[in-house]
Amino acid sequence: MSCLRLDPALACAIALVPLSFLALSPPATAQRVEQSVQCVIHPSVEVQLGSATVGLLSEITVERGHHVRQGDIVAQLESSVQAVELTMAELRASSNIESEIARTRADLTELRGARIEELYARQIATAEQYEELQAERRLVALETERAAIEARAAQLERDRAETMLGLRRIRSPIDGIVVERLLSPGEFVHQDAPVLRLAQIDPLHVEAYLPAAMLHAVKEGMVATVYPQEPVGGAHVAEVAVVDQIIDAASSTFGVRLELPNPDGAIRAGLRCDVAFHAAP
Repeated sequence: MSCLRLDPALACAIALVPLSFLALSPPATAQRVEQSVQCVIHPSVEVQLGSATVGLLSEITVERGHHVRQGDIVAQLESSVQAVELTMAELRASSNIESEIARTRADLTELRGARIEELYARQIATAEQYEELQAERRLVALETERAAIEARAAQLERDRAETMLGLRRIRSPIDGIVVERLLSPGEFVHQDAPVLRLAQIDPLHVEAYLPAAMLHAVKEGMVATVYPQEPVGGAHVAEVAVVDQIIDAASSTFGVRLELPNPDGAIRAGLRCDVAFHAAP
């Protein structure tokens, strides 16, 4: 196709558009685009893993290249003080002495109160004794309520100590691999010092830039075929996940992201590739 008498970039972009995209009636079967587009394969997630609190790094349990699961402990800060605080909080939370004291006092007050009420009904006990009984009953009720509050506070303190200890353990937020260890045991961890770099490689993201003429031809959910460069090679099915709605004026292209399943990790992130889109049947 000649590009004469047209803007060169626009004419060549139009030349790449398959006839199946321009036809009024789409073909009955899916067809591969005649001209594939270059692309790059990336991890779907990359994480600079840090710590929620500062402290001395005591242990890293993984090495570069190790596979990790979401929630795995990958590193730990020095936490002996927090461990002792948790033990003390668990001891207080498990104790019911205050509640037993309040219950015993309440039982004793009720026994004494029954006798005084009987004597008061027979006009043997004085009104002052009866009023003292009612005041003691109110005090016992307040002591019982205070014991319940203190028991709940002890449980919350235990939960707090457990959380503080948990913050000293660094867990993986994703299923992926360890790309790099950035610190070693004995170094100080702070908010600007990530410990590990992790990457999620299932699924992978395939990034491509298409000519503006294909903007209305590529839709989210479309199926495409990705051809990674050697040594991986092969043809792999991917699905369009993101289609940019803004065109780059300088290059007259727009970005497309595809999701490429990689359950066995055979496809390596960082590879260049070609991607061929298919017309909808």
